[in-house]
Amino acid sequence: MVPCRLGHAYNVSWGPPQTANGSETLLRERCVVIRDSINKFVLWLLVGGFVSAAPPLRAQTVVFVDGDATGPTHDGTSWCTAFTDLQDVLTAATAGTEIRVADGTYKPTTGVIRTRTFKLKTGVAVLGGFAGCGAVDPDLRDLSIYESVLSGDLNGDDVEVPESTCCREHPGTGCEQNSCEQAVCTERAPCCTDQWDRLCAALAAIQCCGECGSRCENAYHVVSVVNVEGADETAVLDGFTITGGFANGNNPSDRWAGIFVSGSFSPDPTRPTISNCRIRGNVASSKGAGVANEISEATYTNCAIDGNVATFGSGVYNFRSSPSYVNCTVAGNTAQTNAGGMWSVVFEGNVVTIFNTILWNNADGGGLDQSAQMTIAPGSFFVSHATVQGWTGSFGGTANNGLDPLFADAAGPDGLLGTSDDDYSLTLGSPAINTSDPATEVADGTVDLNGQPRLVGCRLDRGALESETTQAEFDFDADNVVTLADFAHLQVCFDAAGIEPGRVATCFCVFDADESGAIDLDDFAAFEVALIGP
Repeated sequence: MVPCRLGHAYNVSWGPPQTANGSETLLRERCVVIRDSINKFVLWLLVGGFVSAAPPLRAQTVVFVDGDATGPTHDGTSWCTAFTDLQDVLTAATAGTEIRVADGTYKPTTGVIRTRTFKLKTGVAVLGGFAGCGAVDPDLRDLSIYESVLSGDLNGDDVEVPESTCCREHPGTGCEQNSCEQAVCTERAPCCTDQWDRLCAALAAIQCCGECGSRCENAYHVVSVVNVEGADETAVLDGFTITGGFANGNNPSDRWAGIFVSGSFSPDPTRPTISNCRIRGNVASSKGAGVANEISEATYTNCAIDGNVATFGSGVYNFRSSPSYVNCTVAGNTAQTNAGGMWSVVFEGNVVTIFNTILWNNADGGGLDQSAQMTIAPGSFFVSHATVQGWTGSFGGTANNGLDPLFADAAGPDGLLGTSDDDYSLTLGSPAINTSDPATEVADGTVDLNGQPRLVGCRLDRGALESETTQAEFDFDADNVVTLADFAHLQVCFDAAGIEPGRVATCFCVFDADESGAIDLDDFAAFEVALIGP
């Protein structure tokens, strides 16, 4: 007789026995049922179930997910006994659960059901970027080394660099090679008569799912937060790459490919927390390929939203919402008509917040001007310490500019936007370095998407990635030269009562030259030397 070893999986076929030893096959089938039932029961217990009359777990429960967990059992209590399917865990999770996810690729379904999506929940934190089973330190978290990917590529056959030339910008015109180019030319005549530019390639990505990455079977929406009763800030997604969403169906499956947050008009708005995420390479035939918010108040912090493609509002689409984008980079997104970067329609009571954020190299039918980076109408907005290509000043705000952030290599060696080799880190001399709001505070140990310290020197860089450039002594405005403008800041910092809350740390970091713990006359004397020389 074959013993029931719960850690051993059998590849069985339900129905009549397929071997000569029918009783052995039937027993193996029963073993699988017993094993799966126990695993699901354990999962239920871990995420808030109870035994007998005991109450549900109140303290935070940590559950581990690792697609490479070795077993022999998978009860989620450690990295090597972790559950291997994130969707199962997320579906069963209740408030008070923290789901830690190792590196690897996770999909919303094991089959090809395009409507399946990872749904965030109130009280459930999903954290990616861990080393996981087999690592020397399985709890080590480094988003650049241990990438946790939420992918809409259900068949696992997407190609980052398609062979078809219609899927990328190239010299010359189209219509001479294949049906994909001909279809694109039908929609956009200049692709045939002028040159095969970025907009032609973007339209091909929308229309030619077979040639441009084999996306035809991909999930419509990779991540969603859809809760008419509201999902508060305890619905957390932190440390993931969200990619491969392909929304080319009928409404609403023609939009919101990467992350979709939808709420209601109730007093309790949907406001999840999305942090340290890369949202790239998603495509929608309508709008909101990267991020979409409808009637919600989501917060996106330290996120890179890049290389997404849609008809309009490609990187970000906001409708009747008050989202916040803090320390984010929105770049390299392409729209066929309007607002490759961010499209917002806000109503009374809505405020779109853009803070310490870069919007750059987002294209639409009009080019790369300010409207291609961000279009907000007709309601309220708050834009501060932002870098926006084509900046005109029309949005007002504080310390905003249109200076080139000098990305290291936005398209990467493959020359394609929205692929894994793109590098949006800031190079030496970037005006985005050390120029975020000096009141911004960062917790000790915080790192960026590349695993580097989030704060180097005295103040943050703009965008999602921190450079290794420190801030020079006395150079408060970080323009690489000590001037009278910096002296004005020194005077404010000297008068402690006049320092705005949160700026104290920056003041002392920049001006307390002798590290005495006070900004005093000795520091004024040192500043004078730096300004005019000895």
